[in-house]
Amino acid sequence: MRTQVIKWGSIGLVIVVLGLCLCLWVIYWKGGSEPSTVSAAEAGDIQLLKTLQQKGMSLDYHDPRKYMWTPLMAGVYAGNSNIVAYLLKQKVDIEARDTRGRTALIWAVNVAGKDLSIVEMLLENGAKTNVTDNSGLNVFGLAKANPQKDRLFDILSRAPRPK
Repeated sequence: MRTQVIKWGSIGLVIVVLGLCLCLWVIYWKGGSEPSTVSAAEAGDIQLLKTLQQKGMSLDYHDPRKYMWTPLMAGVYAGNSNIVAYLLKQKVDIEARDTRGRTALIWAVNVAGKDLSIVEMLLENGAKTNVTDNSGLNVFGLAKANPQKDRLFDILSRAPRPK
């Protein structure tokens, strides 16, 4: 009898813990179904981004579901130059960092393809080239591994030196 009580007590505890986990998951992810400025930027949806901004959502929001990215980082990663240009005009924090310590410029160099206009836009708006992420990588180190490394080095070397 005592063994049965312990067995059912343990099962009950497991059910309660699983129920609590499920509730927390629903609260956390259900909130994620609402559009954020980060998801709008990544999707390239400038209209939604502007609507969310008008509703009071921050363009410097760090999304905990997306590596603490800002809309600028999401726009850069997705290659949405129209979003990046809009956010830079709005004077967002260009030096914000994600969970890996990466800035928008570090991401731009990391994902740069043939179109390097996003890298150029960030530099023209004062992005610093002398920052490193949490693992010690900087834009020059990342540029070495990029197929466009010669063009990237040229663009990066012409950038004003941060003070």
